Amino acid sequence: MLILYHSMTGNVRRFLAKTELPHEPISRRKAVGEPFLLVTNTIGFGDAPETVKTFLRQNGRHLIGVAASGNRNWGANFARAADVIAAAYHVPVVYKFELGGTATDVIQFRERVKAFAKRSDKIEITY
Repeated sequence: MLILYHSMTGNVRRFLAKTELPHEPISRRKAVGEPFLLVTNTIGFGDAPETVKTFLRQNGRHLIGVAASGNRNWGANFARAADVIAAAYHVPVVYKFELGGTATDVIQFRERVKAFAKRSDKIEITY
């Protein structure tokens, strides 16, 4: 499964490194021609970064799911970028985690990504 990400402060990048799942930053791809899962940070009062919005305007048709990092201090806006993107592109929220995630978050994210990949017959996940 192709996992693409955006990380403003490094939390998302560090989290994905801990999952040991293959991933790459959206900055390495101008165009995506295959289904992908997006992992991003949340900014402001629960919004997606402009870099992510721009990327999705060009590649959103291939988006199949989204996960986001956030800070629980924002209450209802915690990791809300995932909700905003999911609503705009009609895809599921796969996971939300705080900052760089905990060991439990890593395990749960891996399990959800694996289950998510199994539900989609056109996607294979490799470790």
